[in-house]
Amino acid sequence: MCDWQGIPLADALKDFGPESTAPERNFVKGLLFLNHLSSFLLPCLIAGLLFYKRQWPERLELRLFPGVRTFWLALLILLCAFPVAQGLFELNRWILGHFAFSEQLLELEGASENLQIGLLKMDSIWELITSIIAMALVPAIGEELLFRGFLQKQLIRAMKNPVTGILIAALFFSLIHFQAQRFLAIFWLGTVLGLLYFWTKNLWVPIFAHFLNNGVQVVVAWFYQEDLQALNQQSDSFPWWVAVAGLVLFPFFAKLLIAHSDKKQNA
Repeated sequence: MCDWQGIPLADALKDFGPESTAPERNFVKGLLFLNHLSSFLLPCLIAGLLFYKRQWPERLELRLFPGVRTFWLALLILLCAFPVAQGLFELNRWILGHFAFSEQLLELEGASENLQIGLLKMDSIWELITSIIAMALVPAIGEELLFRGFLQKQLIRAMKNPVTGILIAALFFSLIHFQAQRFLAIFWLGTVLGLLYFWTKNLWVPIFAHFLNNGVQVVVAWFYQEDLQALNQQSDSFPWWVAVAGLVLFPFFAKLLIAHSDKKQNA
């Protein structure tokens, strides 16, 4: 795309940020869309067709759409997990502050955050919709196909240990985001997404949770356009007791989801 339009890609990304114009934002958003499409979604669909032939929807557990109760329980589990992720983000920042090598990681992450803030700059409903598609919908489908539908499933099959398979898939999921300050938080959310898939045996459930997690952040950014930088670094949204409550309620809703999923699978 850059070569076709005569735009140097490195320069386009280097100068991109919240001060970029709407056409520049749409251009970079288009690159992000194509990146997720070509790196995750299309390769996974092609691999599914090659390995599973016509059975790819069943083998990737995409054939049946979950019921409303399954989605509600997944939402409640995600709500319990989010304050824990916020606490892990704060812990992650504290840990990095005690290591000298973290300065280089934070410098690289700073450039990535500037890009992200630029993508969250939205001046119209149209930009909000395109941001949700490029930053929430396509990544949710593509990344869940790769990390849960293929990687986690094959790891569990090879190791015959669900916990190990879920954690290793979550580790790769966190590493590929290249966010040092949010490594633990993304690892935790990746573990939660892996558990949702393992419990329900339905890939639509982690896709829904992943989309919701990303989509809510885009919508919140839409309402905080004047203070995106502070919003991106905000870490004190929840008091400590909310994270504790999330950890306590998490197994309760997990038990309900497992029981409901087992009942549906045995019906």
